[in-house]
Amino acid sequence: MRFQRLDIPTFPCRSANEDVFDHTTGEITEKAEKSPHTLDGLRGASKRERIVRIWFGERYPNALVGVPTGARLGAWVLDVDVKRLADGTVVNGFETLKALEDIHGQLPATAMVSTANGGRHYYFKHVDGVRNRGGLGAALDCRGDGGYVISAGSAMADGRRYDWIDHDGEGMPEFAEAPEWLLDLVLPKPFEASSAEWSGRLVAVGENPSWVAAAVNDELATLANKREPGRGGLVNRTGYKLGQFIAAGALDRGQAEADLFAAAVANGVVAKDGEKEIRAKIRRGIESGLRQPRLVPDRSANDNDWQGDSGAAARHLLANYAKRKTEDAPAEAPTDAIAEDLPDYQLQAVADLEALTHPGGLVQDLIDWIVSSAEQPNRTLALAAALPMVAALMGPRYSTGSRDTRPNIYSVALAESGFGKEHARSQIKRLLAAGHGVFDKFGGPARIMSASALREVLEAHQSVNCQIDEFGGFIRDITDRRAGGHQRAISTDLRDYYSASATYFEGAAYRGNPPKRIHNPGLCIHGTSTPEQFWSALSSASAEDGLLPRLVLFNVDTEAPAVVKPSADVRYVPTALLARMADIAGIDVVGQRTGNLSKIKLATTATNSPITPEVVPWAEGATSLFESVKEAVAEREKRVVPEARPFVRRIIENAIKLALIVAVGIDHKEPIITEANIDWAASVAWTCAAGMLSQVTERLSDNPREANYKRIAALIRAAGRKGITTGRLADRLKSIDTRQRDEILKDLKEADAVREETASTGGRPRKRLVWTGP
Repeated sequence: MRFQRLDIPTFPCRSANEDVFDHTTGEITEKAEKSPHTLDGLRGASKRERIVRIWFGERYPNALVGVPTGARLGAWVLDVDVKRLADGTVVNGFETLKALEDIHGQLPATAMVSTANGGRHYYFKHVDGVRNRGGLGAALDCRGDGGYVISAGSAMADGRRYDWIDHDGEGMPEFAEAPEWLLDLVLPKPFEASSAEWSGRLVAVGENPSWVAAAVNDELATLANKREPGRGGLVNRTGYKLGQFIAAGALDRGQAEADLFAAAVANGVVAKDGEKEIRAKIRRGIESGLRQPRLVPDRSANDNDWQGDSGAAARHLLANYAKRKTEDAPAEAPTDAIAEDLPDYQLQAVADLEALTHPGGLVQDLIDWIVSSAEQPNRTLALAAALPMVAALMGPRYSTGSRDTRPNIYSVALAESGFGKEHARSQIKRLLAAGHGVFDKFGGPARIMSASALREVLEAHQSVNCQIDEFGGFIRDITDRRAGGHQRAISTDLRDYYSASATYFEGAAYRGNPPKRIHNPGLCIHGTSTPEQFWSALSSASAEDGLLPRLVLFNVDTEAPAVVKPSADVRYVPTALLARMADIAGIDVVGQRTGNLSKIKLATTATNSPITPEVVPWAEGATSLFESVKEAVAEREKRVVPEARPFVRRIIENAIKLALIVAVGIDHKEPIITEANIDWAASVAWTCAAGMLSQVTERLSDNPREANYKRIAALIRAAGRKGITTGRLADRLKSIDTRQRDEILKDLKEADAVREETASTGGRPRKRLVWTGP
């Protein structure tokens, strides 16, 4: 437990090669010595005493102790190895190090560990930017952020050991500063942004080279500084975005390819994946971007264009994926994880959802347009509104995957009042209205009063987007155990519509009113609510309810957006945006308006027969990445509480839907799901699921008393150190029987989860309940 006392996270690693049975394939594979026992490896490294005792005391008593390097340790490690090749040749890293020291000077005295293979680890103080890196010289590499080493005190199964050199006391020895020559060797080379003078000429939208330069340089700098994992995917995404500028005539392709490759060299992915693979990713990304020319704002101020200074415009319209900050692994069940050579994908929730609001195509264009007219722009809320709108336009006409997945989606945005939920909803309405009748049928009802009423809507038009405010109250009404039959029927039908998009919905039969099939219903929902309203609704929901796991939840728990001067008028709807929507909806606008139905390419009114969809293919890289995503989700499912498992299981389906929506939004004529689409979609699906999972165990329950117990506990816990008065608690819990409320409070006090305090303010003493539990 020495590392826990030093506040250093650890995880167990194998002390010998080990045969492992793969339950998904039935195969037996060999795991190498020093690889993590746990599936989440260094990502799941823990400082919690209980978890560490289980790992090293019960499950893996002979395990090596793995320690993440970089910021988590406060040190990076120079690894000097002695490798014995298959032909008997010995590659000695000490010789490489000596040659470097002869040129630059001796390394300073610092913490050192002798390794099991006869090598040595040199520990140096953490420096931002030092990551895992090989190729420093023969048998010489380093471990920084994203890597790990085996700690001193570990012993291999055959007796070989890792031991401190010249240190036998308590705690960790002192880490020295690395010399400049060594940092020059291990740090990525500085990236020089491309010139602000671009060749080529902007087409149709005016000349604005400084705006383009600022935007492109921002993208390239983000790529150059990208850390593992996901560097390869980001190369593709950045290539796509620069391809959009090339298509607009604003950027020279040769210059773009050269700058992209230079940025990839800077972040180390060329050294890892090879020049051929990275140039291929750049080429594929640019080719995809060429299909979707970028709208570039005019230099001049114009109420009918997106404007602003180049830096602000670049940040608003073309900011790249922000650096991802992953959540710490949950403490209740040790999450599993990663080997020293990181797998293709790890489940990680993004701390700031805004980092995921640049997927490209029509979805991103809608986000950009929505926030351009907002006084408090919030891209996450705009994303939650854009996704179901694009999905409704697609309807059941697009499909992907072996399970015939269609794009219908239920998105829910949670944010406090004043964050901009209403603005996003209103702009979607303006968008539909601006079509002068072309898009009217895609707008569904804002309130669903009965299952039969919703059925009539979908019988008239099988693909609609319902924007529902106060969605938390709506969920409470239809999922509450005490809800009436008509209300519960709405919940049941919403669940069934979601699953029936690839087949048909038939619904319940009543006397004199036999069920009528609706083939391929494409119901989409955009719900908005305050967090308290929504989370409170979960307290009365049943753990068996199948609707809740189908929701893609965007929980905006950041500070309120800053008030800015909008760069566009709320009434301005770009014609190009409407044209893109019509293309994706399969509508010939001229034919629609003139009534010449022969010109309507693909109708979306309800039909009496199934719709044969266009099947969207997957790129090879997307398929392999998705297999890694499925493996990660399957492992995560094993380690959550039973009531949370339905939410984890839906991550895969939601990710496919999200990737499909974005892929068609990028190219509706020849859509293809790329590795970048899957990377983005999986990140969104898991981040949204993680937000729901954080509340599931506290809110969902198996019976009414348990639901009331969790509701009372949540209210007291939320009151914090000040507590909540018994009178205030009673006001908030009027629906709970007084006797049962008192019994639950008694149980909480006896379990030392709640303490009752009495305070006097000069009048009658007031009793306050303060949470003292975990």
